[in-house]
Amino acid sequence: MREADTLSGSKIVPFVLAVFIALLVGSCSEETVSGGGTLLVPDGSLGTLPQQLVLNQPLEAAALASEPLNRGAQGRIYVGNRDKFRIHCLLSFLVPLPSNAQVVSATLRLFIVSYENYNPGVPLDINVYQLDRDFEELEVTWNQSADGQPWATPGGDYSPGALLGSSRFAGTELVSALVDTMVIRLDSLALDEFVQSGQTVLPLALVPADQDAWFSMIGRELNPDSPVASQIDIVYRISGSTTNAALERRAKGDATITSFTGSLNPDMLTVGEEPSSQVFLKYDLSQLPADATINKAHLHISVYEAAYVDTFQVIVFATDGKEFVEQELTAVSASQGVGFDTDSLALDVTLGVQRVLVLDSTGTDYYLVLGSNTGVNVGGFMQFYPPDWPEERYRPVLELIYTDAPADAKP
Repeated sequence: MREADTLSGSKIVPFVLAVFIALLVGSCSEETVSGGGTLLVPDGSLGTLPQQLVLNQPLEAAALASEPLNRGAQGRIYVGNRDKFRIHCLLSFLVPLPSNAQVVSATLRLFIVSYENYNPGVPLDINVYQLDRDFEELEVTWNQSADGQPWATPGGDYSPGALLGSSRFAGTELVSALVDTMVIRLDSLALDEFVQSGQTVLPLALVPADQDAWFSMIGRELNPDSPVASQIDIVYRISGSTTNAALERRAKGDATITSFTGSLNPDMLTVGEEPSSQVFLKYDLSQLPADATINKAHLHISVYEAAYVDTFQVIVFATDGKEFVEQELTAVSASQGVGFDTDSLALDVTLGVQRVLVLDSTGTDYYLVLGSNTGVNVGGFMQFYPPDWPEERYRPVLELIYTDAPADAKP
């Protein structure tokens, strides 16, 4: 009785498993026997093991620059200075007051979410000016108010003597996730003149003093339905009346414009937001088997210099022809950050190379492109050593891990 219990318990499972495996092998053995033994998968139906291909020299390598880029769609807006970067913030408000309204008082409210000061203890002074004309949020740059409409003075047209208001940020570090509010009192007499002129759109420029510091604010695109964004509050009364009324307006447009006042090493390849530049690379991928699958691709580069305001992120995409691509919306890789102290970088370009490989098969030459993540970057660049640099160890290297297609899958 005990022997029967044992058989029906602990020994029955391995026994049944052994019978099942024997039947499975037996059922497959008719078509899967090879010189190396019995296989469960037919010959020719599996690809090769992953292999490595290292490409040391591209067929072409070029950096193409452009005019300053627009950053009107970012969720944060910036003002200040960072080393050789100068940053202005532009705001536009709809102020539908009748021309017989008298401005009693006016304030500008800014919601600050991050701050950096490179000279501890020194505050940041901000001046507010009325721009001579409004700007197009998705076209404005340091050089133009809109496409085809250059500023008379790069950085915005305003009269330096017509100061609407100013304020000083104390220069203390913000605690993460907290918002600090800066309130700037505006010149009521100047706004009176604006209202009496019959204008209803008030464009402003926030211009920093010379301190090496900057802060970022909540932009209207961060949450379009939230009232927490740059705001103007106006108390006024209609001529002949003794009753005050209030007008609160959230910015109808905002943008950061940035200028780089330094210089670049012309011997290096530059990926930049400001100065704006993209790097185009073309590699000979004919060394890959015709039906290979790219499992992983890394571009190893030696960084010569990196500089930026808040952050600098690189994106990778594929395009036909060597022409600067503005506001690239078809980036095919996650953005990768670059630090001030970065001396080497392994950029994951897998999706970019996969796309180049597919598109090249159509007969059109495509390039692997390194560009700036304009949706995030405010100003900055990365320079790296070119393929023809005299010291080989600094040259970029493209490393591919690929798998060939199974023999049965090939034409």
